[in-house]
Amino acid sequence: MVSGMQDRHVVIAGMDTALGREMARHYRGIGARVTELAVGTGEDPDAAAGAVSGDIDLLVVADDTHPPDRSAGTVTRDELSASLLRLTFAPMRIAALLKPQLAGAEGTLVLLSRLSATMPQAGGARRYLERPFRAATHALWRCMSVEWREAGIACRIVVLADGEDAAGRIADAIALPLDRAALVEPIDISGAVRSW
Repeated sequence: MVSGMQDRHVVIAGMDTALGREMARHYRGIGARVTELAVGTGEDPDAAAGAVSGDIDLLVVADDTHPPDRSAGTVTRDELSASLLRLTFAPMRIAALLKPQLAGAEGTLVLLSRLSATMPQAGGARRYLERPFRAATHALWRCMSVEWREAGIACRIVVLADGEDAAGRIADAIALPLDRAALVEPIDISGAVRSW
């Protein structure tokens, strides 16, 4: 059980998904002040971020959407654009817009992603609407883990196996000790480092 969250400001981005809603309920239940951002439903990330007030101790991007399977030869431009906007641009934009508020609290920026979106996992040949865009976001988090450390912001990526949606266990993984000076590495729910 995560302790020390009383009166901390937690922002959960991705409230149009079950995982986002569950994470918000969990943090609220342990005493955090929670702000929910609906991103990925076509809502403008700038408008969503503009509604957040005050410093942010923890920003969690929690989009567990399941795009339809598409192979490289069948994916359309419109489908690619929609996935790019939702899974790569929106998380990066929300994080960038809220950076000053994260810095004000020396907060932590967390991406919840999928273990199946990491590169060594087999079975990705029909997942071209998800895997490339989640992998790109992993790389963006790695860049931010270096660039934002001077602002006091730590970054974390937690990769979840399919069906892993227990908010308490995910929150425990988020709360594991973090070397703020190191490059971010994806970890699984047990805290084990996973490959990209």
